[in-house]
Amino acid sequence: MPGGEEQAILDKIGSLHKIHSQLEIYSGTLIRYKDELLISILEEKDLSRLYLFSDVLAFSALSSRQFFSYNYTNKSSFQLFVYPYDEKKEHISIISRRTDGEAMSAIPLEYYSVIRPFYCCDDSPKCDQILISKIYEFAQITAGKNIFESIQIFNIANTDSDQLYKHIEITLLCGALERLFGINGGKYSNLEREFTKYVQPKMRVEPKHCDRIKNYPKQDKVNSIIKKGKSLTEVWLSDFFLLRGEYAHGRIRSSQEPIWSLSEHILFSSFIFPLVVKAMMNKNLDYELNSSDKLHLDSFELLLCSKPFEGNKPETHSFTWNNILTKASSATILFNLMNS
Repeated sequence: MPGGEEQAILDKIGSLHKIHSQLEIYSGTLIRYKDELLISILEEKDLSRLYLFSDVLAFSALSSRQFFSYNYTNKSSFQLFVYPYDEKKEHISIISRRTDGEAMSAIPLEYYSVIRPFYCCDDSPKCDQILISKIYEFAQITAGKNIFESIQIFNIANTDSDQLYKHIEITLLCGALERLFGINGGKYSNLEREFTKYVQPKMRVEPKHCDRIKNYPKQDKVNSIIKKGKSLTEVWLSDFFLLRGEYAHGRIRSSQEPIWSLSEHILFSSFIFPLVVKAMMNKNLDYELNSSDKLHLDSFELLLCSKPFEGNKPETHSFTWNNILTKASSATILFNLMNS
């Protein structure tokens, strides 16, 4: 942190952010842009770059989070605030969006505060600086915005805000995959073809051996799945796409009886999307998947067979999801030892 006058300005701005009305936040991140912390002039293109960077930064942390653990975060924990500062002014102007335009409010600084949403997380995973650089490199060599758009859409679906309904989240998550692959027109066959290029679990589970499929009440659908010889990954993706289609076309409640619930689809798609991005960076650039990434990709069908919201014992930190990954990790270690 700088000293003197700059420090006083930063302290004043920082004091506006609070955990609740009487307690200021205890940590934050300052962004240095054009080698400055306090920037005199920001043009529209500068703001666009900063907000895009904040999205990529947040995504790099989301790509490292662990579900059903303390090492969890969401996009709401990574909000960028830009303050045009004038030391002579003792109020803050807020421009808010309206359907018919915009509205401006002027609030004295002594009465203004930004309260951190209760669903923000205290302990976020570390950001992956290498992944951040590879995402920008990938965007440059592909001469397109698909990677940035898909990340921004994914982030919107991962705020954990109670103002965003789950049926909107699943629509966004499917859209994020389609944008990532540059799919226009919404054909499922295109999505399946691109998705399965990057998601090829080593620990396969045949649908006919998966209790979730075997116990599905519509046996004619089960028989059709088995007859077509689809992988469990493909069965899940199809179920995900069909359920998303219900909500994307105006339904608040689905008329379908999906194999996986809405909450499960949101969990699985939020889990797999960052892995697809990493696999894409691995295939097209020299980004290295770490051991955790490889385990998660290889264990995807084991997780799909589970019911992750059932059988959990938070008081003893025992979760179905984590138990599956632990067993898969042990099996991988044993396999590697036997083949070394």
